Amino acid sequence: MIIAILASMLLPALNKAREKAKAIKCVGNQKQFGTATAMYLQDNENWFPIDTGGAGATADPDYAVQWRFELSPYIYSGKDLDVSSAELREGAFKCPSFENSSGDSLYDGGYGWNYAYMGFRDSHSSASYHRANSVKVSRPSETAIIGDTADWYGTSTYAYRLARLYEAAYSSSTLNPPVGNRHNNGINLVWADMHVSWMLQTALLNGVGADKDWYYMKTK
Repeated sequence: MIIAILASMLLPALNKAREKAKAIKCVGNQKQFGTATAMYLQDNENWFPIDTGGAGATADPDYAVQWRFELSPYIYSGKDLDVSSAELREGAFKCPSFENSSGDSLYDGGYGWNYAYMGFRDSHSSASYHRANSVKVSRPSETAIIGDTADWYGTSTYAYRLARLYEAAYSSSTLNPPVGNRHNNGINLVWADMHVSWMLQTALLNGVGADKDWYYMKTK
């Protein structure tokens, strides 16, 4: 009886410590993304990676995955990968706290690109959705590029939503709220100046002043 009571008292503390360790590992993963992105910018005239490389249809194998593929040479040096490679959904590309409920392994990982402001696809009819250049980011320390995704969209039809960093103003009855809370009511983020930090979900959702998408917008 005494052992059972002690175990019940210790279990919450152990779970909290376990989640803290996962959050720390997640930060380590994202620091690798920051380093890889900085190197990518140097090699590509300050152009950032992009969400999707194809026509933009959800059937494209690189839908919401292209940014990982473009950063992969800097993460997995010397490996010949393509957009379907498992390496893009494991190792540094897998948040230890992410659990995919969609059943679609293509979008495993739990990290997403800020597609709405930092680049959806270059073939889009609107230039605002083309890949961004770092010199055009007005407040890099306040502009998220990569981060933990929301975890509550679980159907295979829209599984790609598990692999995107959605902006605060994104409206969907099936992805509500659009910002996650995976780590202690917030998420870890890589910012456009390549630093990594945690931010509270409610702060990201509220934005700054009238700009709900403040922490996602390229120019402010």
